[in-house]
Amino acid sequence: NSELVLDISGGNANDGANLDVQTNSYKLNQKFILSKLGEAYTISAVHSQKSLDVDGWSTNPGTNVQQWSCNGGDAQKWRFYDAGDGYVYVKTELGNMYLTVDGSSAGANVNIQYFTGSDNQKFKFDNISEEKKEVTVEEGMYTIASAGNEGFVLDVAGGSDLNGTNVDIQINNGGLNQRFNIGKNGEAFLITAVHSGKSLDVDGWFTIPGTNVQQWETNGGDAQKWRFYDAGDGYVYIKTELGDLYLTCDRIGSGCNVNIQYYNGSANQKFKLNKINDKVDEVVIEEGTYVLTSAADNTLAFDISEGSGENGANLGLANNSGLLNQRFKIAKNEQTYII
Repeated sequence: NSELVLDISGGNANDGANLDVQTNSYKLNQKFILSKLGEAYTISAVHSQKSLDVDGWSTNPGTNVQQWSCNGGDAQKWRFYDAGDGYVYVKTELGNMYLTVDGSSAGANVNIQYFTGSDNQKFKFDNISEEKKEVTVEEGMYTIASAGNEGFVLDVAGGSDLNGTNVDIQINNGGLNQRFNIGKNGEAFLITAVHSGKSLDVDGWFTIPGTNVQQWETNGGDAQKWRFYDAGDGYVYIKTELGDLYLTCDRIGSGCNVNIQYYNGSANQKFKLNKINDKVDEVVIEEGTYVLTSAADNTLAFDISEGSGENGANLGLANNSGLLNQRFKIAKNEQTYII
């Protein structure tokens, strides 16, 4: 029945949620991502990022098929064989057993069975992938804000400079651990934390959905290379060079984790790159005597503590008194100045 499609029952995102067939409602629990894994493929539900999995690794006919957190085991690997007229048979890597619908009406269960060649073992894969346009980003310093709430930005946890420190999102506080230098590296980019000089890195080079993103000493490997794709309205998707996996906030809120997931097009995978202008124009100062006040409070001026004339006397800010210890001569010295 071509009106029925594979479906994760009830849109459940938990491990062990059942696979059945339902009338096509075009929801995310009826959309699946095929990804090459060795000589076979994984089939992962878009809504949960979990893989179709043979329950308990059993090879008994009638064993149920469910979704489970991706682990790359043979119970989650599948191969495809031509069934004619655009259809395929879907065979588990566990053995000579095929994906089979146990009926022909909505709600029918899906399990594995020996090959019969019946229509209940034939499936058609309709490609609904979206063509994404890669974009070039100007090199420089950025904050990277979540489209789910632009008040939250990528953050290296606790401002630590250690290898393996987690990347999460936090309220933008202007800290250097929330600023990143984006620089070209071959055809891709490195995203490097300003405070530590270390790069965003996919933990262990893994290509399993849910793999954590951390900072690590910059090495230029594919686990640290990223590409940017247009997500509309000034947002971008950020894709690891390791494969077809995208930087993803697991939810939106202070301290929420960042990992990699298959593309789902949600706001949790969209980011806005806000460039920080870290360059200022040099100016020429006329030589003379000046009082130097603070922009934070122009009643405060540079002050040599207690009017001391000794070497090592401290420079601070004090209320502008007009005294000589708050007046400074600025004189040109080749390309710089002496104060």
